[in-house]
Amino acid sequence: METSPLINACKKNAESLLLEFSEFYPFALGLTATEEIVSVNAQMPDDDEFPTSENVISELQKALELSNRGNHFTEVCICLDVKVNIPKSQNATDALEIRLNFRDYNPLNYYSPYTVNNNIVSFGPDFYEDGEEFLTF
Repeated sequence: METSPLINACKKNAESLLLEFSEFYPFALGLTATEEIVSVNAQMPDDDEFPTSENVISELQKALELSNRGNHFTEVCICLDVKVNIPKSQNATDALEIRLNFRDYNPLNYYSPYTVNNNIVSFGPDFYEDGEEFLTF
């Protein structure tokens, strides 16, 4: 499997959000068969001014299901801002967690640790693990 174009799109989007806000709510993207990257937005209740990340993820999963009714996505992802332990290290660090689901491959969770210094976001080293399916193709 080649590297997903969604990973680079997530990194670019997250970088902008981190530089502007220092954090971000989870967001979702889909990749069509023609390699178009589509942003998929969650519809949060009007009375939920500060939703939890878990609520946003749940709504993003619903939005991805609706957006993929025509089965036009070949892969989808949800990107989160998390703390993660780097393999072979006891240290927790900030990272992007990109939960990827594919039409033709098993799901995976891709992690990209990051630092922000002097308005520059640096990523890596990246790693991944088996993920859980959240969208049925």
